[in-house]
Formats: sequence, structure tokens, C-alpha cells
Amino acid sequence: MKLEYTILEYLSERDDGSFVDVTFLHEDYELLMDTMEELKGKNLIVVENAGRDFAAFGITNDRPKLIKAKIKLNGRAYFHSMKGIDAIRKELRGRRRNRWNLTHFLAL
Repeated sequence: MKLEYTILEYLSERDDGSFVDVTFLHEDYELLMDTMEELKGKNLIVVENAGRDFAAFGITNDRPKLIKAKIKLNGRAYFHSMKGIDAIRKELRGRRRNRWNLTHFLAL
């Protein structure tokens, strides 16, 4: 979920209508690919197939391929809803801490 948020935030900030390179957004390439496929399946982003396949020439494909994506309107709406939920959680955590601090001082 956190990686989804990171990807959508990155794409939202750099949205100019063109595809954006997200290859090195996360250190775990396989997890990044799985998350990108999941977001693509939810119809939130568009992924451009980039990179060449050199297996026909006898060159191994163990290097990361270039991943380019752009956010769709559905993805932008989903990201803003996630952003609102995150803000509400932070606010609730802050309230809990303030209440705890107040009870601590009243007990003294």
C-alpha cells in the first residue's frame, strides 16, 4: 500500500501528459513491477512497454528494464482519496498524543 502511494504521488507530481520513468523509484525491482501491474489492473495508470529484449542475441536479461508510466484520471482521484485518509490518520495520532500528555500532567 505504501509503494502504491509512493508511485501515485511520484506520477501525480510529474504529470505533464507524457510518460515518466519510474524504474529506480524503489530498490526492489520485482516488487515495483508487481505493484505497477496491480495499479495497471485497477485502471489507475498506463504503463509503456519500454526496453529491449536481447535474449535472441544470447545476452541475459537479468538487468532491470525501463519502466515508464503515467497517471490516469482514476489514479489521480484514488491518490487524492488516499492522501485524505493519510491526513486524517495523522490528525488522529496527534490528538491521541495530546490527550496522553494532558493526562500525564494532570496526574502529577
